[in-house]
Amino acid sequence: MKTVKASFPVLDMSCAACANAVEKELKKQPGVKHAEVSYASASALVEFDEETIDPQQLKIAVRQLGYDLEITEYNHKKIRETELENFRKLKTKTFASLALSAPVMVIAMGWIHHKAANLTLWVLTSAILLLGKRFFVHAWKMALKKQAGMDTLVAISTGTAYLLSSLITFFPEIAKPYFGIHTYYEPAAMVIAFVLLGKFLEEQSRLKATDYMDELSSMLPDSAIRIVNGREEHTPLQLLRPGDLLLGRTGDRVAVDGMVEDGNAWVDESLLTGESLPVAKEKGHQVFAGALIVDGSFTYRAQSTGAESRFSKILTLVENAKSSKPAVQRIADQISAVFVPVVLTISLMTLLLWLIFGGKEFLLTGISCTLAVLVVACPCALGLATPTAVVNAIGSAARRGILIKNAQSLEIASTVKHVFFDKTGTVTTGKLRIKNINYYHQDKKTFVDQLLVAMEMHSNHPIAGAVLEYFKGLTPEIALDQVRYIPGKGAEAIHKGLKYYLGSSLWMNQILIQSQSKPSTNEQSHFFLFTDTEVLASVTLSDSIRPEIKEAVKKLEELGIGTSIISGDSHDSVTMIAREAGIKNYYSQCSPEEKLIIINDWKKRGITVAMAGDGINDSAALSTADLGIAMGSGAHLALESSQVIVKDDNPKHIAWIFGYSKKVRTIIYQNLFWAFFYNILAIPIAAGALYPSFGILLKPHWAGAAMALSSVSVVANSLRLRNHSPDTKVL
Repeated sequence: MKTVKASFPVLDMSCAACANAVEKELKKQPGVKHAEVSYASASALVEFDEETIDPQQLKIAVRQLGYDLEITEYNHKKIRETELENFRKLKTKTFASLALSAPVMVIAMGWIHHKAANLTLWVLTSAILLLGKRFFVHAWKMALKKQAGMDTLVAISTGTAYLLSSLITFFPEIAKPYFGIHTYYEPAAMVIAFVLLGKFLEEQSRLKATDYMDELSSMLPDSAIRIVNGREEHTPLQLLRPGDLLLGRTGDRVAVDGMVEDGNAWVDESLLTGESLPVAKEKGHQVFAGALIVDGSFTYRAQSTGAESRFSKILTLVENAKSSKPAVQRIADQISAVFVPVVLTISLMTLLLWLIFGGKEFLLTGISCTLAVLVVACPCALGLATPTAVVNAIGSAARRGILIKNAQSLEIASTVKHVFFDKTGTVTTGKLRIKNINYYHQDKKTFVDQLLVAMEMHSNHPIAGAVLEYFKGLTPEIALDQVRYIPGKGAEAIHKGLKYYLGSSLWMNQILIQSQSKPSTNEQSHFFLFTDTEVLASVTLSDSIRPEIKEAVKKLEELGIGTSIISGDSHDSVTMIAREAGIKNYYSQCSPEEKLIIINDWKKRGITVAMAGDGINDSAALSTADLGIAMGSGAHLALESSQVIVKDDNPKHIAWIFGYSKKVRTIIYQNLFWAFFYNILAIPIAAGALYPSFGILLKPHWAGAAMALSSVSVVANSLRLRNHSPDTKVL
C-alpha cells in the first residue's frame, strides 16, 4: 500500500453544496482514505492508495457529477489562467443575463397579458436560461447520483416557472382553467440573472482571497539559462532535470534548488527564510528556487526540480492548508447536506398550505411563494462562512512568512493557554558568541589570538564562526604547517614543530600531561587552547536572546497565555536566559523524553498547550503538543513535526498567530450567525408568513437578489482578515 496526499483544483463548482457532493463522491471511491473539498479555494485534498486508485479515476468520478478535477502536474499559473478564463466567461454571461432581464421586467410590468408580449418574454427568458444552463446540467447530474444542492433549488424554481409560463403562452386553453393567464417569465429570468450576479461577485471575491498564491507562484521564473556543451540556452522550467548546469545573473530568480559550482553573488532568500538581508553565495553553497540574485552571478548544478524543490513544497503546503477544514466547518457541511432536502419539503408544504387555507384562488400566490422559498434558501452563505475565512487567514499568514499547514491548526491556536519555548534557536538566536577569554599566560596573549584565528579560519563549525566574529579584522601573521579537524573533538595544528589543540575539556583531559591550572566548570560553555603540556587559554561561550522575545512574551501575557522555557541546557544557562526574556517558569536539563512528560502533564490538567522549537530533539515535543510551531531555520524533522512554521524565526510572529487565530474564530462565528439568521428569517418571509398581517410577499426574483447578497456579505466579512495587523481589533 502506497498512500499519498495531494491537492487537486476542482472546476465548475457553483456553491458549497457542490463541494459537499464532490467530497461525498470522492470518499466513495475505492482506495480513497480521506477527502476534503473546499468551495472557497476550489480545491480537493485527497489521501488515497496509489496501488488501488489513480488520479485519472478520481477525475472520472468527479466528471460524472458535472464538475472536473485538474490532475496534471501542479502548475499554479496554468490553473490560475483557467480560473480567470472561466471567470471572464461568467462575467460575460452575468452581464448578458442582466441586459436581457431588463426588458423582461419592463414588458412584464406593462404588457404581461398580451400574446405578443408573452412570446417576446419567452424568447428573452429562453436566452437567459441558456446563459444559466450550468445550473440545470449540474442539477440533473446530481439527481442521477441521488444528490441535491443549490443548483437543484435554482433549476427546480426557474424551470417550473419557465415551463408553467410556456404552457400558458402556447396552450392557453389548457392552462387557463387551472393557472389563469398570469405568466412567470419575470421571476425565472430575474432569478437566473441575480444568481449569476451572485456567483460573479462570489468568484471575484474568491479569486481576490486566493491571490496570495499568485504572489508566491510569480516568484518562480518560466525558464532558466541552461549551459549545454559550453552554450547557453533558455529552457522551460518543466524541462529542467537534476544534474543540469544553470546560470544565474543579477536580477534573475533561481529556477531550481541546487549547489553553486562557480562564481559568487548576493542572494535575497526572504521569500523562503524571512531573512531580510541578502546572503553571500559562493562555490559549495546551497541555493533555492525563488531566491532573487541581487548582485553577482554564478553557475549552479540543479538538485531538486519541479515538485521536489523547497519552493514547490511551500506552495503545496499552503494549497493543502487552504483545502482542509476545521471542525466547525464540518458541522456546517453536515447541515448544508441535509438543508436542500429540508427546503424542498418546506417549499412543497408552502404550496399545500396556500391551497388548504386560501383555496384555488390563491394557487398562483402559492406557486410564487414556493418559488421564492426554493430560491431564497440556497445554503451558499452557510457553506462559505468558514472556508472563506480560513482561505483569507492562511493567505494573510503566508504573506507574513507564517506557514499554517491546515485549518485545524488555526482552530487549536485560538484555544491555546500555555506556550513552551525551546531555548536555543527559539528564545535565543542559536548563534554562539564569545563572552570571555581567559589567558593563562598574559605575555602570550597576542600569539594566542592569532593562533585561534589561524586554526579556525577554514572551519565551518559554529565555534569557528564565533571566533572569527570576535576577532573580526584580525589577520594572523603566523603560518601553520598543518591543520586537522577532528569531528566531535576540535582542531589540531602544527606551528614550528609544536602541536597545538583547540577543543573540549574532555579532549584536553585526555591529552594534557600536566595542567598548571584547572579551568572553572561553572561557565556556560567552554573550549580550550592547549599543548601536550600546558593550557594557553579557555574561552567562554554564550548565546544571546532574540531581541523580539520580550515583546512576544508580553503580548502573550496580554492574550492570557502563559509561557515556559523547556530546555536540555544547564540550570544556570536556562535561568539566565529565562530572566532576560521575562519568562518566569522554566525547565532545564530535560531530555526529549522528559519534555514529553512535562507537556503531557500540562495536557492532563485540561490545558491546551503549544510547543515552539527548532531542533531534532524538539520533534517529539512538537508532535505531542496540541500545536507545534517550528522555526523556519530549524531541523527538517522539526519542520515535519509541526503544524505551523515561522519562516523568519521571529518570536513576535508566534504571539501574532494566537492573537490572529482568535480574530479568525470571531469572523467565522459572525459568518455562521449571519448565515443561520438569514435562512431562519428569509424562509418564513418567502413562504408568505407576513402576508396575513401585513400583506407582504417576497417575489422570487427579489428572493434571488437576497440570496446573492447574503453570500457576498459573508465573503466581504471574511476579506476583512486580509488587512489585519497584530494590533487590529475585529469587532
